[in-house]
Amino acid sequence: YSLWCMQGLGLVGLALVKEGARRVLLTDVPQQLPLLRANLDANLRDDANLCGGPSAGPRVNVESLSWGEALGRSASRGWDLVVAADVVYDEDVVPLLAQTLSDLLRNGTCKAILALPDRVEFESSQGLR
Repeated sequence: YSLWCMQGLGLVGLALVKEGARRVLLTDVPQQLPLLRANLDANLRDDANLCGGPSAGPRVNVESLSWGEALGRSASRGWDLVVAADVVYDEDVVPLLAQTLSDLLRNGTCKAILALPDRVEFESSQGLR
């Protein structure tokens, strides 16, 4: 399967590629990419199977993604699964995340798995959590 991960540190994406994902794209906002790339380098540098050979190309790539903006070429590559783990730190960005997920799932065959913790600081003025 191929996997689009909304990341941060890259742990979920790395775990899933080690479990057999054939192609993984890890995404985050531009300012977080150096940390994400450093984590990938530290964990994949000695594993040619994960990094891909000269003809196979890398199985794990990193790209910038700002929710709510156009997805670009990567979105049209036919992803099987979108995974997002602990990616929402501000409730104001939830509509942007929803729009991005809608765009990624538009083909009808892609699925999404989200792990979003219940943050007490997200209490709304209506008392909803």
